[in-house]
Amino acid sequence: MTEAPPPPSLPAAPPPELAHAYARFHAGDFAGVRTELAEIVSKNPSAEVIAAARDLAARLDIDPWAFRVGLFALGLLALVAAAYL
Repeated sequence: MTEAPPPPSLPAAPPPELAHAYARFHAGDFAGVRTELAEIVSKNPSAEVIAAARDLAARLDIDPWAFRVGLFALGLLALVAAAYL
C-alpha cells in the first residue's frame, strides 16, 4: 500500500530558511516564530520562501469559529448573569 501525500497546505519539506521557525513552531514558541518570520521576510527571500512563511504565519492566527463561539458563550454568560442580578 502506498503512503498518502501530505496535505496541500503543508510543504513536504520546509525551505531551509524556515527550518528554525518550524522548529520553534513545533516547540510552541509562537512569539519567536513571529519574530523570526519578520526577520526572514525583511531579507527579501524568494517567492517560495515568502509563500511558506505566509502559510506558517496563517497557522498562528486565531481560529475564527472558535472566536465566534467564545464570544457567543461570553454573551450568553452575561445574559444569564444579568437575568439573575
